Amino acid sequence: MPALSTARPTRVALLGAGHIGQTIAGLLAGCGDYHVTVVDRSATALARLLAANAAAAAASPATIRTLQADTEHAAA
Repeated sequence: MPALSTARPTRVALLGAGHIGQTIAGLLAGCGDYHVTVVDRSATALARLLAANAAAAAASPATIRTLQADTEHAAA
């Protein structure tokens, strides 16, 4: 993935921490041009994502952030 010419990383919100979400988050965070926030309703999926991308997180702790979605107040 080519590097962007911006002075600061682009912020990206990714919905879903499943297999595809983990892959996308890892690719974006790994290139260094993005700060990725991943939102999922499953705390387990978010924990797996962080474990799978531990190397990227160690290199730049602010690169991947996770948020657990509030499933109790979902719109009808």
